[in-house]
Amino acid sequence: MELRLRNKTNNKLELEVIGENDTLLNLLKQKLLEDPGVETATYVMGHPYLDNPLFVVETKSGKPEQSLKNAAKELRQQFDEFETLLVRATGA
Repeated sequence: MELRLRNKTNNKLELEVIGENDTLLNLLKQKLLEDPGVETATYVMGHPYLDNPLFVVETKSGKPEQSLKNAAKELRQQFDEFETLLVRATGA
């Protein structure tokens, strides 16, 4: 995965996400929308062979990059918890 900054203001961040698809971006979007400080979280896929997804976060309060970091940390914690439960359930 690679990220390219497309636009940044105090409350809005636009990132081109190279090498990812709906799987990760939808999870990230949903987690961001749970944050009361986030106004908008969305992404545009464009043409599947010609364009990279553009991810946009706009905040009511706080910096959008901090909201993204917080969302990524929360998702990581949820996957770590899932892994622990999977090991317990399957013994693997």
